[in-house]
Amino acid sequence: MKEKKQGGAMPLRRLYAVMGLAGIVLLVLLLLIGFRARSTFTSMEDAVNDYISVQNGTADMVQASDYLTMQVRSFAATGNTKYVDNYFDEALNVKRRDKAVEKIQGSGAYVETGAARYLEEALALSVKLMDTEYYSIRLVAEAQGINLSRFPQDVQSVNLSAADKALSAEDKMTLARDILYDDNYQSYKEQIYEAVSKCSQALTDQIGHTELADAREVSRMLKFQYAFLAVLFLLFVGFLFFNTRLVVKPLHRFVEHINNNEKMPEEGVKEIRFLASNYNESYEKMKQDRERLEYDAKHDMLTGVYNRKAYEEIIAHQERRHIGFLIIDVDYFKQINDTYGHQTGDKVLQRVANVLSQNFRSEDSICRIGGDEFAVIMVYADSSLKDLVRSKIENIAAMLRDAAGDVPGVTLSVGVAFSDRKDPQGTIYEDADKALYQAKENGRNTYAFYE
Repeated sequence: MKEKKQGGAMPLRRLYAVMGLAGIVLLVLLLLIGFRARSTFTSMEDAVNDYISVQNGTADMVQASDYLTMQVRSFAATGNTKYVDNYFDEALNVKRRDKAVEKIQGSGAYVETGAARYLEEALALSVKLMDTEYYSIRLVAEAQGINLSRFPQDVQSVNLSAADKALSAEDKMTLARDILYDDNYQSYKEQIYEAVSKCSQALTDQIGHTELADAREVSRMLKFQYAFLAVLFLLFVGFLFFNTRLVVKPLHRFVEHINNNEKMPEEGVKEIRFLASNYNESYEKMKQDRERLEYDAKHDMLTGVYNRKAYEEIIAHQERRHIGFLIIDVDYFKQINDTYGHQTGDKVLQRVANVLSQNFRSEDSICRIGGDEFAVIMVYADSSLKDLVRSKIENIAAMLRDAAGDVPGVTLSVGVAFSDRKDPQGTIYEDADKALYQAKENGRNTYAFYE
């Protein structure tokens, strides 16, 4: 009789060989996915950096333009040469606009979109705007008898028209101011803002597409990683102590940190540390997104200023002995909506918010607390600043009085109260509201202080 073959040992060895080979293959695949994930995260990081660069660049470009406008207008209004010196220091030395353009052009998405066309359009309009500003500077120089040698060649080479050259000094000053506030100048400004906004939007859209594609790729790779780790756990169950100490326990700790919404500690074997590092990068990105959502929750989507919710938080935490409070209504705003339509009404509100932002300090809080009702909370302010507040209100009224492009001019009614006011009858809001009522009783298009 033939002896039966002992077939138990060989299949077991083959099984171990298959498990070992499968484990090696899975590890190789994990490493490949890890390298791919690293590459994808680098792409996402580049996209985030591009987004930040574009946003900072467009903001710097607008701020530089507004700064130049403020300085040249101040020079035309006062004839004080310090303002024109500030103007040319910004234009020729600081060069925020030129640096901002370099930031935008340095974006990886710049060559992939039509952003270049909008940026070139904004730069061309900026040149035209500066030509107008140079003409105004030359008029002021002529009117004030300022030696032209202190100005750059571009100003020295400006040729005044015969009619303008024949004007009196006072009329030249008037003309210098007028051309900086007329519809043509404002149109250039708005066209520049629009072109910069379109450039930023084109780049942001492209960056968003890149981030979305990378996020999907990362999600897919993470699913593969989790699947392979599960298979490896089953394959190497015999190495229980090793897996428990360097794989299983770290994974449990990772789950706890995820449930507690915390970053993962980078510990365990190399692959686990790599996974933790990838997750932590995603965690930071999600944290930034959450902060951006929190920002949106506190700001009015139409105007960009603080909304009612943020206003209530701000007023609740302010030191009431050191604030000035303004309530501002757009006069006859319903008639604007009825006459021009709600889209124009929205542009009016945006313009009002923009002008308010230009005229108050960055530490002051500008809020939209109703349909056409705004509030301004001035910190570290008391009734000694009454004249300053009056000047700001009158300047704002002057800026909004005339139409700007397709946006009609408007007037405002303003009520003001200070936290150190005499004989308060209620909260600072209530007393400012009484002053607003008084302004409206006086025929609107005016302001009143709570006395």
